[in-house]
Amino acid sequence: MSIAGWLPLLLIRRIGLSPAAALGDLALYWLALMAGRLISAAILPHVRHSRLLFGSVAAAILACIILYFTNNGFGAASGAVLLGAGYASVFPLVSEAIGHRFPYYHPGFFNGIFSFALVGGLLAPATLGYAASLWGVGVVLGIPFTGTCLVMVLILLIWLESKVTGK
Repeated sequence: MSIAGWLPLLLIRRIGLSPAAALGDLALYWLALMAGRLISAAILPHVRHSRLLFGSVAAAILACIILYFTNNGFGAASGAVLLGAGYASVFPLVSEAIGHRFPYYHPGFFNGIFSFALVGGLLAPATLGYAASLWGVGVVLGIPFTGTCLVMVLILLIWLESKVTGK
């Protein structure tokens, strides 16, 4: 959510894109996100979920790095598309993994967890606004990058735990 709210402003202020081009890149981000969700739903039965999740998180991290260091429209567009595609399959895969990992919990419990996460997602754009006013607009990639890195660490810890316990 914070990427969608801040991407055009980031591209306008940091790279110097026109507002129309920045909104075009935002449209590419949403297109890649929606197409990625459809494609990931279609390939889920045929691909190992752990590899798809790891690849998606790695693509999102690479996209944040590209968006941070780019200085032209092509880098901005490719970063936006890669970021949308990278984030596309993370939520469905994490939801499925949680459901398989904790089958004894009531589904309403997970709704509460996701509601709590949604509140954080709604507060992130405002927090980014305050951070951008203090440290510059480039900081708006910091929170999504940090969150994506934390997901990567969580994936690695889950893999390690499954290797140790043999599950």
